[in-house]
Parts: sequence; C-alpha cells; structure tokens
Amino acid sequence: MGQSTDAIIAYGIQIDEESETHNLLDDLRNERWKELSEAEKEFNGVTIVSHCSGDYPMYIIGFEVQRAYRGDGKVIEACDLTVKDRYKRSIGEFCTRFGIKFNLDECKFWLVSDWS
Repeated sequence: MGQSTDAIIAYGIQIDEESETHNLLDDLRNERWKELSEAEKEFNGVTIVSHCSGDYPMYIIGFEVQRAYRGDGKVIEACDLTVKDRYKRSIGEFCTRFGIKFNLDECKFWLVSDWS
C-alpha cells in the first residue's frame, strides 16, 4: 500500500523550485504571512498554492480550484475548469505587488498532489 496524498486542481503559474521567486514565496508563507493574507483579500483570493510535500513545497501562484482529501473522491464540474476573466488580472496584480516577474500566458490548470 502506498502513501495517500491530497489531489489539488489549481489555476495559475507554476513556480520553478530553484528560482528566487520560490524563495520569496517561502518567505511570504512563513515570515510575512500577514502581508500575504492581506494580499489574498485584495486580489480576489489569489494565493500561493503549496503542493508536493510539506517539508519541500512547490508553488503555484493562483487559485485553488478543487481539493480532494486523502481517500476521498470529488466530482469536478465542467464550470470549475472555466477561466474567469478576473483570474489572470488578479494573478498579475498579485505578482506586481510582490515584484514577481510573470507571464500570464503561463497560467494553466494544474493537477498536483500534496503530502503534508
């Protein structure tokens, strides 16, 4: 029997784990969480979606669309996978706020797992 993980569908920009942006996002989540929380409200729920492992996280800047917790299935409706106009605009504004270089053409739906 293997290790169970959460399944996450997120929309946004996948961040390279070797990049300076990854280090900035670590800092936002761990040290500047109040600032991050304010930005999440200001930019319509854009967040740092953490996946992979709690000890060695990988990040997506965007929206967590759906999450299926360990051992549970989840129905995905087609409307859940529709890009809303505000998504890209809000992601861009979030990135600009924190000085993150971005290309909105990199925004995609991602199916990832998380073990934390």
